[in-house]
Amino acid sequence: SSAGIIDGYLDNLKIPVSENMDGCSPEGSAIREKASNYSNDIENDSSMIPWANESLKKNFKSAAAIPFFLDSEPVGTVNFYSSETNFFNIEIITQLETLARDLSFAIKSADMEKSRKRTEEALRKSEERYSLSALAANDGLWDWNLETGEVYFSARWKSIIGYRDKEIGNTIEEYFTRVHPDDIEKLKEDVDIHLKGETSLFYNEHRILQKDGTYKWVLTRGVAQWKENKANRMVGSQSDIHSRKIAEEKLSFDALYDSLTGLPNRNFILEKLNKSLDKI
Repeated sequence: SSAGIIDGYLDNLKIPVSENMDGCSPEGSAIREKASNYSNDIENDSSMIPWANESLKKNFKSAAAIPFFLDSEPVGTVNFYSSETNFFNIEIITQLETLARDLSFAIKSADMEKSRKRTEEALRKSEERYSLSALAANDGLWDWNLETGEVYFSARWKSIIGYRDKEIGNTIEEYFTRVHPDDIEKLKEDVDIHLKGETSLFYNEHRILQKDGTYKWVLTRGVAQWKENKANRMVGSQSDIHSRKIAEEKLSFDALYDSLTGLPNRNFILEKLNKSLDKI
């Protein structure tokens, strides 16, 4: 970009940054040396010979190149030209360097904002895909804001345990207070371990109290999101696994008890015997 009276000067201007003669322009030197570089007498400055003719045609007698940086590395220069010789003194160069720093900050801020928007867009698409997958699997969704303490429970999450959408609030206590007393400690332990970063995925099977007063087996999965090395959000799903758990319990019971009498069978006795022997 440019400002002021340029009159086509930049159209054919080449600014190499290598260390040979072609790279001795103020711009090339400023980038290479990471410091401001200027010429106060273009007509008589031997380092400006490759560019002197074009500069003098435009009545440019002094030139300065001020580098600007991203992450401590020069990525370009801000160039200034004057129709006066000896125009650039220490005071002016200092002011121009302040301007270049402001430009560097503005560019970095713009890059960070673009990066933030790209991240947010990627997260939004990821959440949309997850939501669609969860809906297809008939799972309920939850979203826990660890900074505010609020939790979003989807309508499906609530319906799994027999509630309507407006019958459950938006706090984590709405969840934890419904978990079976025998399962709550393990659930909280698994949550804490995940929030400490010790597991890549939170996973827990437990019983949860339904509106009708009975307990249902559910599978809860989730993953934490991090900000400045601290978990600030946790999102996941809840699946109804009650039928599977009941079937597993029945298979376990049938393996150890007689189906007709309900009394312990040979397998049960052998299992108890083996456990007793292990303690000896």
